[in-house]
Amino acid sequence: MNNNLIIDQGKLLATIISVVQSIELELKELNGTGIFFVPELYLAFQIGKTFFTNQKSIFGTEELKWVREKNLGNGGPSDLIFETPNETVVFEFKISSTWNSYAADIRKLQRLETRDSMEFHKYFVALIDTFRGKEDPRLSNLKQELGVEPIASVTIPVNYSRYKSEMDCLLALFKI
Repeated sequence: MNNNLIIDQGKLLATIISVVQSIELELKELNGTGIFFVPELYLAFQIGKTFFTNQKSIFGTEELKWVREKNLGNGGPSDLIFETPNETVVFEFKISSTWNSYAADIRKLQRLETRDSMEFHKYFVALIDTFRGKEDPRLSNLKQELGVEPIASVTIPVNYSRYKSEMDCLLALFKI
């Protein structure tokens, strides 16, 4: 198999953080909300647009085909996909959801295996609404139940949530 993608996970994470922070600021100023107001597919589109614009520095190529919501036969359409002739980078996103919802997307990614000379690079991005200063059990549940841990996690202060308490966004990036 001829693999050409060299994914810079540091730049991948930095890009996701930058997009999330930009949306948080934009919506705070626009309507007093923030990242937890955003539909998942909007987030996927904004991140996809930024990834595609910077594909050479993030993926090591300028030959990516950007695919939106393609069904790869593993349980429904995926949120964001980039393809080369023999490699596919697949992203699933979840915003402010239950650990069971996170687990469902991780299992969906785990069902993708190399086939027909196609290698998959699989990422799951969780934006977890956490109470400021409190530990959230969703990541430990994922580790306990599925044996997965994020390759990186970053806490981002946010303005808006459905709760009265101050919240943070725990951004967790998983490589599946």
